[in-house]
Amino acid sequence: MESTVATPVTSSAWLFWTLEYVGATNVAVLNGGLKQWQAEKGDISTAPVTVEPGTFVSNVDPARLLTAAQCRLAIGDPTRVVLDARSPAEFRGEDVRAKYSGHIPGAVNIDWRENFSPTTVLKDPATLQTLYTSKGVTQDKEVIAHCQTGQRSAVSYWVLRLLGYPKVGNYVGSWMEWGNDPTTPKAQGS
Repeated sequence: MESTVATPVTSSAWLFWTLEYVGATNVAVLNGGLKQWQAEKGDISTAPVTVEPGTFVSNVDPARLLTAAQCRLAIGDPTRVVLDARSPAEFRGEDVRAKYSGHIPGAVNIDWRENFSPTTVLKDPATLQTLYTSKGVTQDKEVIAHCQTGQRSAVSYWVLRLLGYPKVGNYVGSWMEWGNDPTTPKAQGS
């Protein structure tokens, strides 16, 4: 069984998604983290920083936080795509982490780890764009990303936003909600 414990990458992507959800517009994640920054000889300072207080006015964007009902509506809708960021074994129903196994019917499986080189550095944009478009995840569709708890799918959300996808949200109830609900449709296999 593969771990679903939050990593610095998933935690950073989760924060990116959360900040966009509450209306922040100037949000970024340091690609590769501090270790990559140091490997690339980025400047590091230990000097104290003084920050002037400011005011943040939340402007929640409900299109960023999707629900099970919206996933149901996406099934069979050619203008929407459900993006399952879990492992292939979870998607196929072999790695069971809820009462029921499998995936949302019609969902596309792109494991969140496919976004990265062997380290935690993102693959180049052209490679990432090809990865997504080859599976039908195109910019003209509304994308509903999900995983088990919304952490790994936050990485997919972050990457798609970096690629310029305008209509992408995170279903944070994810398989924890869908896979434990006896009334939701489920599919098995690839």
